[in-house]
Amino acid sequence: MAQTFRKKQRRPNTRRTFYGATRAAWMSARAHNALRRPVFIGAVSILAFATALVALIAVPQQAEREARIAEAGLDIEIDTAPYANALQVARRGLVAADSALIAARLLVAQARAVVPDSVAPAADAARNALANRILALGDLIDRAENAPLPISYRALAESPEIRGDGRVIALVDTLGAVERERDAFGAVGGVDPIFVALTSRVNEVGRAIQAIAQQRRAALQAELAALVPAAPIARVAMVQVDTGALIVSRQEAQIVYDSTASALQRVRASAVDLERRRNAIQEETGDSASPLALLAAALVIGAALGFASAFVDELRRPRLADPAEAERVTGLRVLGTIRGHRTSGDRSRRAVDRALPPYVDPYNDGYQLAYLHLATASQGMLAATVTGDEPSVAAVVAVNLAAVSAEEARNTIVLDADASSCDVAATLHVHAEPGVVDLIDESATWAETTQTVPIGRSSTVDVVASGTAAPLPSAEELSSFLRAAGQRLERNYDTIITVASEEHVRAGLPTSMPMPLVVCCARLGHTRVDVLRALLEAVRASGGQPVGLVVWADDHPSLPTPEELASRTKRPQRTSEHRVPAGAN
Repeated sequence: MAQTFRKKQRRPNTRRTFYGATRAAWMSARAHNALRRPVFIGAVSILAFATALVALIAVPQQAEREARIAEAGLDIEIDTAPYANALQVARRGLVAADSALIAARLLVAQARAVVPDSVAPAADAARNALANRILALGDLIDRAENAPLPISYRALAESPEIRGDGRVIALVDTLGAVERERDAFGAVGGVDPIFVALTSRVNEVGRAIQAIAQQRRAALQAELAALVPAAPIARVAMVQVDTGALIVSRQEAQIVYDSTASALQRVRASAVDLERRRNAIQEETGDSASPLALLAAALVIGAALGFASAFVDELRRPRLADPAEAERVTGLRVLGTIRGHRTSGDRSRRAVDRALPPYVDPYNDGYQLAYLHLATASQGMLAATVTGDEPSVAAVVAVNLAAVSAEEARNTIVLDADASSCDVAATLHVHAEPGVVDLIDESATWAETTQTVPIGRSSTVDVVASGTAAPLPSAEELSSFLRAAGQRLERNYDTIITVASEEHVRAGLPTSMPMPLVVCCARLGHTRVDVLRALLEAVRASGGQPVGLVVWADDHPSLPTPEELASRTKRPQRTSEHRVPAGAN
């Protein structure tokens, strides 16, 4: 018999399933969950946008700019400080040579002497001497008038006629200080307002010295006029001083100063040209790419990385995306989906309905369907434990299940076994103490801890809050308390709803209730699949009976804090020695 060989066909990727869903549906649900995290996406996007902006604009342009500057040979630095210092030294040498020449010329002028004849009278000699003094002082005044320079003013101040005047001494000191300050500004180059002001100050001081000299010359002239004139019989002897060497020295200093100034000017021109060429290269590199285009690219990269980060995190640890997926991944029925509170116009006219807390809505279809499933899962009395990864969601669901039960004319009680959050009291706007913790401590009775809350016209719900006394009870203490109070609760109530944390449920708290039914609450886009599956496995392992899921498809409930509920007087904190085991009496 001939054997036939059939090629094994590979299963197409589109038919591969994840928890019973196709790959396309699974990936679509993950993308939808990623978009539910705008804060995380925004934070990552802003960080990625800033990084991309620096990487796309600042770093490449800076690297390209430095490369082109190095290639053009413009990566050198020109220091003009040595040239400026040399110019200052040359200026000082020129001033010193000019001062020496002027001093020599003044010496020649002062060396004039009137040698009287042997037959000239003494009066003529005094008159001639006074005339020479007036002449010498007049030459210095004319010198300062024609050449208003510090050296001319200083030479006038050093004349014998006014040298001993105190005013002249003070003015000479001021002239020196102002000249030194002006020389410091003159080293910078260019026109500076402070330099101009200092120059004006030098001229003012010089004019003051000149005014004193003119006063002295007028006094000498008056004295000369008082003398009796005599026939000028005299010989004028001139003292010969060679100023040629001083003139040559001044010319050499002038040449050094001019050459140094020219060198400084050339260096500054080179530095300006170098900076201009660098700026041209920077402008060329800046125009290589449009800043608007780079900004748009950075925005796109930031948004893409933000979404990609949320999507990768969602793929690593997926969250519930919709009620159908919750049923697929857990194998439990979704008892109800809570999609928000919608107020009916007919019920808003009732004062009782308007007085209900915001999150109490017994007419919501999700709560009514969930209660209907619970009622059909039990015969007669209904006892269930409500838990979830978010205590506030579990408290709101438990309170509304109890409200629906009360509307069905059943005696209903809600026990808050999660003393770490006190969310049942926050949902119903009642006091958080005394409560279950006080019952376990035997510091309060059932009558003191049970609070009756109106739900409708004639329906009420009994509530036992969690209490706030410390330390909080453990799972063993809660289990012992609920097991001891089970008969009392069965005798007085038709529906018992207990709110417990995930830790207490994992430890087997539902088994201490009259019925081990457990309702797990999950929030779409928040509850992780692996955490929910692990919780259900732990509940089954501890003896509990998961009856279904209640899916929260709304925003996180915003419940008031215990301080905002105007709680009663604070109770003192207790130590572990005050704990009395339940059932001890």
